[in-house]
Amino acid sequence: MALVGLAAMSARVVAQSSAPRNGATIAVDAGVRRAERAITVTVADASRNDAASDAALRAGATVTSAAQSAPREAVMLWGGDLVPHQEVLRSFAAKGGASLYAPIVASLRAADLAMLNFETPAAPSRPIPTSQMQFNVHEDFVRALAEAGIDAVSVANNHGYDAGVDAVGETVRTLRAARVVPMGGALENEDPLEPSRFTVLGETLCALAATRLLNFDMVVPAAGRPRLGIARESERPERDAFIAAVRRAKTNGCAAVLVSLHSGTEYTDEPEARDRTFFRRCAEAGADVVIGHHSHTPHPVEQYRVPGSDRVVTIFYSLGNFLSNQGAAAEAGISNSPGNHNVNFDARTREALLAVLRFRRPRAGVLEVSRAGWVPLWTINAPLRRRSGEAQTIQAALMPRDGANDPLLTARWNGLVRRIGRDTLLAREEVPAWQEAYAASDLAVTTARAEARRPARSTR
Repeated sequence: MALVGLAAMSARVVAQSSAPRNGATIAVDAGVRRAERAITVTVADASRNDAASDAALRAGATVTSAAQSAPREAVMLWGGDLVPHQEVLRSFAAKGGASLYAPIVASLRAADLAMLNFETPAAPSRPIPTSQMQFNVHEDFVRALAEAGIDAVSVANNHGYDAGVDAVGETVRTLRAARVVPMGGALENEDPLEPSRFTVLGETLCALAATRLLNFDMVVPAAGRPRLGIARESERPERDAFIAAVRRAKTNGCAAVLVSLHSGTEYTDEPEARDRTFFRRCAEAGADVVIGHHSHTPHPVEQYRVPGSDRVVTIFYSLGNFLSNQGAAAEAGISNSPGNHNVNFDARTREALLAVLRFRRPRAGVLEVSRAGWVPLWTINAPLRRRSGEAQTIQAALMPRDGANDPLLTARWNGLVRRIGRDTLLAREEVPAWQEAYAASDLAVTTARAEARRPARSTR
């Protein structure tokens, strides 16, 4: 659980054991806002000096907030690809880790759980590549992510092996040290298809993650090596093993099952037939929500009715980019000639979906998805009129509602709603801490849009 920066909140935090392991439980006695509920986690926040919490820590007790006795639901946020392009890392280094998430941090921290796809290894012993197609980050980047409020990330994606097989183990350890759960990643003695478990409203919520593609033509590591969850379309045993893991989770103590899949074709507007089939197979196996990513562009959201049942499963085929430096030149929208795609000019890579999932507990042993939908995100990364060598500002933000009378944003908003579907578009009031997050996002987005149109500054 991301704890840094939460000392001012009223919720109490109590240590229970060592750093989270694959499949370890994070207990969330959930209300809609973190400040309104008690949290039990596996690692103490060493920066806290609250005397009551320290006393409880020594006694091994859980301190409970008064809000626990009231009926309530839990809310989860899920974002798409976090891609640490070189300009993202420059922005991070020059402006501080908090800057990357500042417009949306209120919502991330207010959610009971916040997750995304972590499109990079985190192997501090290895260098950060200078290539735009290969990634790695170090501890400071991970700590900033945790401080922003991210609780868990999928590491099962096509960049997961960018720094080598052993770096997967280092990534898992680095994330756990920062109190971020690495879904779909396993150490030598672990199974990457073992679900990560989160206790929400007193019940066990399970999340499984796998990638359906890899960047390298490589021999997949066997048991005894660090590994990622994999379910490649070309490998039926992998697909069947993942479906079996979903089915097993549903019948093995999980009150709800979430599935994260890294899949599809980049820069498309629709999922391929094979992905529709596999995502639906996950729903039929017992997944309550299926989350997709990899295309770097948002794909439609489907309310899939499982054949032979009354179950309706929300499938997000691709959330798009949570944060990247793609589409930086897309102030005028998509400017690509047919058959000659240039990602720098593709405005779709700057827009994304933030999945909002609400859970309730209708009875013991059951977590029910009471609401599932999305709100639009926008990446602030257009090159500003800045001095030579000055780092560009890159941020994840909520897209201003209806485009806020800005021609580009209005066009992007309308196109996004048309492609994704209005029936699952949520009102902004359904986002945790919506007033604070939308105020911060509106200001950041409109300021960046105005700055991008100003005359060039002096380089002296």
